[in-house]
Amino acid sequence: MSDEASAKDALRKKFLALRRAMTEAERIVKSDAICRVVTETDLFCEASVVALYSPIHDEVYTQGIFQAARRLEKTTAYPVVCRESSSLRFFSVEESDRLLPGAYGIEEPDATTSPEIAVHELDMILVPAVLLDIDGFRIGYGGGYYDRLLSDPSVTANTTAIVYDFQVVERLPRQNHDVPVDRIITESRIIAGIHANPPLY
Repeated sequence: MSDEASAKDALRKKFLALRRAMTEAERIVKSDAICRVVTETDLFCEASVVALYSPIHDEVYTQGIFQAARRLEKTTAYPVVCRESSSLRFFSVEESDRLLPGAYGIEEPDATTSPEIAVHELDMILVPAVLLDIDGFRIGYGGGYYDRLLSDPSVTANTTAIVYDFQVVERLPRQNHDVPVDRIITESRIIAGIHANPPLY
């Protein structure tokens, strides 16, 4: 394991523990604040197709964003983990209670009955993370699924990571395959990543 990978692994464990230490009340209040900020951005309002994720391991709850998107008659998509190809495929979901436990215990659409949405059709992708730096580089769980998605040249969507404020640090160790997100939204701020275009909301 390289020095950068070892450093990332140590940070991953530290910040997973910090997130786990939050109370449920804290998670709900901060998630509600984050969802409210996301749904008030121009990027969300202008998006026709929004990709969300099903939260695990005390991640920011996304139900508020899903509900807002459905009220505005947007298409909402969730990923399905494809272990064979180590990739994510997205499928349309109209009711979040139709999600079923899938890979790694993550709730996901039924790929046999839900319409698939190609990644180039997505307008906004909400990206989970364990932590990020202010340039938009992230550390996930180590599977590399979102790293591969973010590096896919057919992805033209705005990529927005939603995390709690303490999950954003000044700078993270970086490797050649790392791709930053365009934006970070926490309960207290919006941060434009190094490659954000436009640079601000």
